[in-house]
Amino acid sequence: MQAEREAATRAHLDSLVPLADRHKVYFSPKLLSAQALTTAHRSELIRRGWSEAMVDYFESLGWLRSWKVGTPYQNHPKNLAGFGRNRATGNDGLAISAVVKGKIAGFQVKPDESVEGRKYVWISRNENAGLKEFGGELPLFLWRHPETEGNAIAHVEVSEGALKSATIAQRVWAEGKTDWLVIGAGGSNWASAETQWVNLLQHLPADATITLSPDSGAIKNPHVSRQMSKLADLLASHGRALTVRWWGQFAKVSGDDPDEIAINEFLKAPILTWEQYTAISDAADPVKGKSLLWDAPTSYQGQIGRWVVDKAELARMKAAGEWAEGMEPPKRFRPNANFDFQVEAEIEADPGQYGAGLRLRFQREGEDVSRVVTLPAESSNDARSIYATLTRGAGRWFASTLTTQEWQGLLANRQIEYRERGGQLYRMVSGIGRQSDGSWVFPGGIEYTADGQFRERSKWVYTNEFRLNEAGETTSLKEPSIAKPSDTAIPDWINGLAGYFGPTGFAQALFLGGFVAAGVHFDTIQEQEGFFPILNAIGSAGVSKSVTAEAALALVGQQDCGMIARASVPQIYTEGDRRHGLAFCLDDPDRNDPNVDELLKGWFNALTRSVTGKTQKPHSPIMATSNHAIGESHPAALSRILQVPFPKEPVNGDGWDAMREALVGASGGLGQIIALGYPKAAISEYANTLRGKLPDAHSRVAHNLALVGWYAKALCRLGGADELVVDAYIDNTLIPLYNDADKAGDPLRLFISQLSALKSNDRVGRWNATPHTTKDGQKWLAVNMSSVWPEIEDRFNPVYSRETITQAIEQAGGSRRGTARFHESRDASLHYRRKTQDGDASVKVGTVPGRCVLLPLELAKSLASDVELSAPNQSTETEESEPVATEPVQSESVQSEPVTPEPQSIFPIPLNSPVVAVIQGARLYQTLIAWSPDLSFACVQSSSGVQTWVARGCVTPFVDE
Repeated sequence: MQAEREAATRAHLDSLVPLADRHKVYFSPKLLSAQALTTAHRSELIRRGWSEAMVDYFESLGWLRSWKVGTPYQNHPKNLAGFGRNRATGNDGLAISAVVKGKIAGFQVKPDESVEGRKYVWISRNENAGLKEFGGELPLFLWRHPETEGNAIAHVEVSEGALKSATIAQRVWAEGKTDWLVIGAGGSNWASAETQWVNLLQHLPADATITLSPDSGAIKNPHVSRQMSKLADLLASHGRALTVRWWGQFAKVSGDDPDEIAINEFLKAPILTWEQYTAISDAADPVKGKSLLWDAPTSYQGQIGRWVVDKAELARMKAAGEWAEGMEPPKRFRPNANFDFQVEAEIEADPGQYGAGLRLRFQREGEDVSRVVTLPAESSNDARSIYATLTRGAGRWFASTLTTQEWQGLLANRQIEYRERGGQLYRMVSGIGRQSDGSWVFPGGIEYTADGQFRERSKWVYTNEFRLNEAGETTSLKEPSIAKPSDTAIPDWINGLAGYFGPTGFAQALFLGGFVAAGVHFDTIQEQEGFFPILNAIGSAGVSKSVTAEAALALVGQQDCGMIARASVPQIYTEGDRRHGLAFCLDDPDRNDPNVDELLKGWFNALTRSVTGKTQKPHSPIMATSNHAIGESHPAALSRILQVPFPKEPVNGDGWDAMREALVGASGGLGQIIALGYPKAAISEYANTLRGKLPDAHSRVAHNLALVGWYAKALCRLGGADELVVDAYIDNTLIPLYNDADKAGDPLRLFISQLSALKSNDRVGRWNATPHTTKDGQKWLAVNMSSVWPEIEDRFNPVYSRETITQAIEQAGGSRRGTARFHESRDASLHYRRKTQDGDASVKVGTVPGRCVLLPLELAKSLASDVELSAPNQSTETEESEPVATEPVQSESVQSEPVTPEPQSIFPIPLNSPVVAVIQGARLYQTLIAWSPDLSFACVQSSSGVQTWVARGCVTPFVDE
C-alpha cells in the first residue's frame, strides 16, 4: 500500500508543469494583452486604497489581471493550471498572481460571480495548481519588490490571502519600505507550504524579522489560531521567531484588517512576541483551540462502556487491610456494547437535501474485520434508529445497551477526535452527475471538474441510495456506465453511427446526440433561459427510434439505464431529480395517459413537485420515442416539444457490432461535452438565423432547434464529422415540418395532400374515399378511416394521430359519424375506372354502405386550392361521382433545388426509367414509378424499395456517360 501511495505521488509530481513553463505562458505578451484589467476591476482596487500608479505597476509585472474564461492560447503545456483545450478555464474575475522565485506560478481569482460562497478560488483544480519544484505544494503569494536585490530583505510581513497580502505590499512599498517581503496564503494555510518556507529561510538574512498581521477577530477564530501556531512551530524548528503585529484587533470590525487601517497606524502598531500573543489570546478565549468533551462512555479492549467502582475488590482490599483513605478506589470496566468505532468521514449535504452525517468504521470485539457504515443525521436522533442503521449497514448483529444520550455523547466525542487528527469535511452527492459546485461525480471514482477536467477523487462522497423523506424511505437508481476519458471516444461514436445508420439515419442520430449533449448543461440552461425543450422521436415500429435514442444516450453512459418504459409520474420525477445533466428517454409512453402531456409541459420549465414533504425538481432533460405525436391533443405541451420524424430507412446490419462497441466508450468524451459550457450568445445568434427560415412556426421552435443543432454540430467538430450534415438535416427535414406543423388546420391539409399522393398510386380510391352528398344537399368528402388510415401510416408515418385528424375534421364542421356508399372493392373500382376511361359506358360497379368521416368539400378545396378535388366533367352531387382526392404535394422531408427540367420532347419521363432525383438536398439514383395526374409530382423508388414523392423539377433522366 505504501509503495502504491509513493508511486501515485511520483506520478502526480511528474504531471505538474515546471515553474519556468508556467511563467512562459502566464507572462506572455499575448495573454497579458488579452487579460488587461477591466474598468470594474481597476475601480475595485482603487476603492481598496490602491493608487493608479501601483495598479499600473502590478499589472505591468503580470501580477494583476482580469481573468477571462475562453481566452485563446495555442499549444499550452498539458495539465497547465487554468487552461484546457487551448483556452483559459476557471472563473471570470480579478486574478492575483502567485509569484515564486520571481516567476508567476499560478493565480487566485476573486470571481465576478460567487462560486459556492467562496471569495477566492484557484484558476484550476488544486491537483494541478501545486508546484513541481516544491513537492506539489500550493504556492504562497510572495511579494518581493523587483528592485530588491538578492538577500537584501530586511523584514517579512505575513498576512492572510492573496489580494490582502498584495494590498499590504503595495502600501508599504509606497512608504519606501521596498526591502519588505510580504507573504500571503490562501485560507491562512501558511505552514502547509513548508518546503517553500525552508527554501526562503535558507536565503533570508539572519537579522531579518518575521511578523504576522492577523485580521480583526482572527484571535477568536480556531482555524486561524491553529494555522498561526503551526507557522510559529515551523519557524521555531528552523531557528526563527514569529512575532505578531497587534493593534488591539480582538473583534471582527470593518476597516480594522491590516490592509484597511491607516498605514501610519499599521506601521506603528506594537510587535508582540509569540508568547505575548498567545497569552492575550488565551485571555480573550479561555477555551480557544480546545474542544470540550461530552460526558459519554469510553472504549476498552474493543468494547464501549464505563469504568465503575469494583465494589467486590474494594471490600476485599478493606478486609485485607490494603485500603487507606485517600486512595483511588479499584475500578472495573462495564461494557455496554460489544464493538468499538471511530469516525472515518464527516459528511455535509446541500441545504434541503438528506445525506449529512458521519461515516463510521465499526469492529466487533474479538474480530479482525471492520465494516463501514454511513449514519445519516436523520437516523442519529435516538438509540433505536442508530442501532438499526448500524446492523443493517454492517449486515451483522451487535449487542448494545447504549442509551440515546450516551450515543449522542459518543458521536460528539468521536467527531472531535476525528477533527483533531486532521479529518476533513466531505460532501454527499445530491444526485448522479453534476453537483451544486459544478463538479461531476459518478460511480467507480470517476469525477470531472466544472470545466470538464478529469479527476479521480475529491471530497465528494458518492452514493446510489437516496433518501426520499423523513420517514427514511430510500430509492436507488440504475447507475450510468461512465468510461474513462478518451480523445477517440466521440470520433469512434461518430464513425459507429455512420457505419450503422447510413446517411439519413446518421443525421437523425447526430441530432438526438445534440439533444443529449445540450442536456449535460440542463441546469445552467434552465437557470439562464427558464426552459429546456422536450424531444419526441416519432415513427412506426421498426424504424430504429429506440436504437437511435440509446446511441445518443451513450454520450452520458445512459445507453443501458436511460430507456424507461411504463413508468409512473413519481418514478419519472425521481429519475429526473436524482440524475443531474444525464438525459433519459420515455420509451413508448401510453398514448391514452393524460399525465404524460402534463408531465412534459411542466418538465419544459423544470417545475418542482412536492411528495411526502420532499421537493423533487428535474435536473436532466427528457425525450420520448413513440409511434404518435406526444402532446397532440394538448397544444400547450405540443409547442414545447421538438418533434423528430423517423421514416423507414435501411440500416447496415454489418455495422451493428462496431456501433455497439463505440457506444460502450462514448461517455469517455463527457469531459469534452462539459467543457463546451453553454454559449448563450452563439446559440441566440444561430436561433436568429433559423428564425428567418421559420415564418410559420411557433416562436419557441427556432431557439429549440438552435440549441440542439449547436451541440450536434459541436459533436461533429469533436468527432471529425462535417457540420453540414446537421445543417442539411435541419434545413431540409425539420424546418419544412415546423413551418407546416403550426399552421391553422394543418392536420387536414396534410391529410388531404397525403390522400392525393395515395390516390395517384392507387392506394386510395372510391372504395375508401368518395364524394358524398347528403339529403340536405351538403357536399362532403367521405373517408372510410378504417381502410385509409393504415395506408397513411404505412406510407407517410404521420406526425398526427388518427384521432387528431378526426378532431380536426369535427372542428372544421365535419362529422366523425357519417355513412356513405363506396365501391364494393378496390379491384372492382379500378376495373370500372379503366373501362370508363376507354369509353365503355356499359360497365357497372357495385356499391356498399360504410361508416366514414365527412369532411366539408368546400373546406377541402380551400386547404388545397391549387388542386381540383373532383375529376374533370364529373359532378360531386351523386354517390356515383368520381372519388375525391387531391394531387400529391412534395414530401415534407424534401427540399427542392433548382433543377432544369428536360425538354418537353422527352417529358414526361416514361415509368420505370432510371432517374436522378434531388432528395433532402442530395442527388440520388432512383427509379420513376408514378406520375401525379397533372404531372406536377413524381414518385421515385430507391433500390431498397423506399418511395418518395418529389416535385417534377427535382427529377431528370439518368444518362450513363
